[in-house]
Formats: sequence, structure tokens, C-alpha cells
Amino acid sequence: MVAGGWRFHRAHGATLRRARALCLAADLLDVRRPRGWQPRGARLYRRAARDLGRIADAVAPPAPDVDPAPRAHQLLRLCQAPYRRALLALAGLAAGLLFAVALVGSLACLVSPRLRGRLFPRDLAARASWVASSAVPPNPQSGVGPATDRHDLFFHSVVSDHPWIEIDLGATRVIRSLRVENRRDCCQERALPINFEVFDESSGQWRAVVQRRSAFEVWTRSFPAVRARRVRVRLAGTGILHLRRISVYEW
Repeated sequence: MVAGGWRFHRAHGATLRRARALCLAADLLDVRRPRGWQPRGARLYRRAARDLGRIADAVAPPAPDVDPAPRAHQLLRLCQAPYRRALLALAGLAAGLLFAVALVGSLACLVSPRLRGRLFPRDLAARASWVASSAVPPNPQSGVGPATDRHDLFFHSVVSDHPWIEIDLGATRVIRSLRVENRRDCCQERALPINFEVFDESSGQWRAVVQRRSAFEVWTRSFPAVRARRVRVRLAGTGILHLRRISVYEW
């Protein structure tokens, strides 16, 4: 159908465009109705019908008293049918291709957990326990899931030297990216400069992985893979730390 539509377009596209323009001009005359619009519009419709009749299949010649306007529009719809069939065929091919891609992707994700993790990254911190270096009441100092959907922040430290929030992922994980949402309502500059750090079990020390120094609402960052169970976000200086969400991902 697509190939047939293309051949039809190459053979009759110019005639069809001209007839469509004639019908449109006649329709505009019918809307505006200037002086002498009826005979002018009839001539335009007849010209369009004559051109379309040359490419339409099995079209009977018009009777002398037939209104040229509906006949011209009828022929126009008839001659545009190959385009509609071609568009429907293209839509069917596109839908089939999308279905095939989705099916292959779904099967690949079932077979390969690594691919599934890359296509649908899981927030490793979503259900992890966390603890902050301090808390301004009534904000909690610890909890599960370092995020909030109801407020502008989920923890709020007091003014201190290098305030931090630590997240225990429950097991050693491979981490390659993070996403930090800053407080929404105000005071976003307080979270600068900010470090993302991991705890090195072999040395027993915290190690900075990446740092942010410029203002942000949402900070996303990828980095070379690190393995850690305990991670933290720490202010690199004296001040107050408060954030809305912390997420870490394997990919």
C-alpha cells in the first residue's frame, strides 16, 4: 500500500493539489459571497471535477443538473483514498515496529538483570536508613528513605562544622550516579559546596567522590563505579544542611 501510494503521488500528485486548490477557492467564495460568486464558484468546482475525473476510477459522467460542489468534493475524497491507505499502512508498520522493539527489550530485560538496571535504574537509597549529624526540632535526625513528597525538606541540621547525612544501603552496592534535590522554598545556597562521599571499608575512612560548588535545584552526576555500603552527603564547610531528596543508582 505504501508503494502504491507513492506511485499514485508521482503520477497524479500535481493534479490532485491543483484540484484541491480549486475546491478551496470555491469554498471561500461560498463563505464570503462577493458579487457574482455563484457562477465563479461553479466554474471552479467544474474544473476541479474535470481534473479529478481523469484520475478517479469508474466515475460516471455528471448529469446536466448536478450541483458541481458536492461532486467535486466527492471526487476529491475518492482520489485521496490512496493517500489514506498509505498513511494507515505506515501507521501499522510503525506500530508493529514499536511492538517488536518493546517485546525484544522486555525479553532482554528478563534475561539480563544488568540491562534491566540500565533501562530502569533502581534508586538504591529509596528504602535505606539514614541519620543526620544533627537536627533542628521538629525535624527528625534519622529515618528510612532519604526523601519527602510532602515538604520542602526531609531533614534540617543545626549550624555546625561540616554537617552531613549518612545513608546505609544495607549491603555493599556498585554506585555510578546520584541525584540530589535541594530544598525548594528557600536557602538553596546553604548546600554549597557539597560533597558526595563513600566509606572505604578497607581504610576505615570516608572518601569524596564528587563535589558541587554551583547553585542547583537538582544535582545529577555520573562517575566511575565505586563499591560502598555507607554513603553520605556532607557540607564542605561550616553551615546548615537541608535537602529534599537523595538518590543513588547503579547506572
